Amino acid sequence: MFHTPKNTAIVLNPFGSIMVSVSKGEYRYGFNGMEKDNELNGEGNSLDFGARIYDSRLGRWLSVDPLARLRESLSPFNFCSNNPILRVDPTGALDGDYYDKDSKYLGKDGIDDNKVYKLKDNYKPNYDNNNVNWGGTLNEKHYTELRTKSNDLGTIKEAFVTGDATSDKRIQSLHPAIRMQATDFIKEANANSSGTLIRVAQGYRTYAEQDALYAKGRTAPGKIVTWAKGGESNHNFGLAFDIVGIKNGKVEYDLDWKSLSTLGKSKGFEWGGDWKKKKDNPHFENMFGKSLKELKDLPQDKNGLPILKP
Repeated sequence: MFHTPKNTAIVLNPFGSIMVSVSKGEYRYGFNGMEKDNELNGEGNSLDFGARIYDSRLGRWLSVDPLARLRESLSPFNFCSNNPILRVDPTGALDGDYYDKDSKYLGKDGIDDNKVYKLKDNYKPNYDNNNVNWGGTLNEKHYTELRTKSNDLGTIKEAFVTGDATSDKRIQSLHPAIRMQATDFIKEANANSSGTLIRVAQGYRTYAEQDALYAKGRTAPGKIVTWAKGGESNHNFGLAFDIVGIKNGKVEYDLDWKSLSTLGKSKGFEWGGDWKKKKDNPHFENMFGKSLKELKDLPQDKNGLPILKP
């Protein structure tokens, strides 16, 4: 998509770089209708998309995606998952995510609009269809079909809301494969918590954050709080979260773990309280049948996205 006035003729390559330009006047809007940033260069190839500046000569962003940690399998500088023929990127946000009526993750549509879609109750996807990359990037035929049978829940910040802003922020940082189920879990837990707020205390953690926690009680002041180094926790892949209770402004761990664990398991999570060694009652996770070693080297679809089956 390119906006030009009548007195301008421009030829672009698929990534938006100007190949031929004939113009009688200055025009500041071009590829994808975005405004040129002449402070970087005067050739019209640096464009302001809002969150980031795009350089069409390189076919890359000039800064790291602020949400890059949510799709670490892709370069944080890529544009349209390197497929500008079939995809658009109006903001530089993440791809649209799809979920079935039971909150299971279906995959992305490859359209960077940061939207969330949930199938209507009367429609169920055919998981036996091997032509669909469930959990990865859906092909155009299937995401078009799913969209016509889905409710648009808005952006990630609008879709994953529990009533507690702290929990919401941490849920939104999780891998999209478990965001919806984590949201449902917290909402239902609070509906039956008898006045105690159930809050997500920990969600996604970087390797550095994990190493800092591991250092406590060992090489840093404090008590030992984890046995996992960076890369040894499912938190590092956005596939785990911890909860606490908040009552009268104070943290509470004496919770109804029997009910909470039953609820968590009904959402597809494994409960840390069932572990034979080093029980961890606040911990819930879904590894999708993967070991830690496999999580570090997940199979990827043709666009470089990790495949996590629903």
